[in-house]
Amino acid sequence: MAEQEQIIANLLKDMEETAEKIRVLINEMPPEDLLGYIYAQRLMTSSNATLPELESDIPKDEINEVQFLLEYVHAVLASDIAPDEMVFDESKCGELYALSRSLREKSIFLL
Repeated sequence: MAEQEQIIANLLKDMEETAEKIRVLINEMPPEDLLGYIYAQRLMTSSNATLPELESDIPKDEINEVQFLLEYVHAVLASDIAPDEMVFDESKCGELYALSRSLREKSIFLL
């Protein structure tokens, strides 16, 4: 039983570190630019579909990943004080997507 508890403790520690990295990345970018980027990525994955067709063209898991990221962005923006200097960096958005996906997968694993 102690081994299983250690595995869970390590997973939780890793999740906390990932969550902190996500928070820092979100705070480093202007909210309008970050949300615009997320929205643009969502539209690009839908190819040339019209808006009513959008939901049926995108895999459900991808929608859940974007929703998870948007909820996390909202939580950070609502709870942290924005720094004076923010710069949009597309490469950091890619890292944000990867970290968000990783955190979501780990949280599902704990269920």
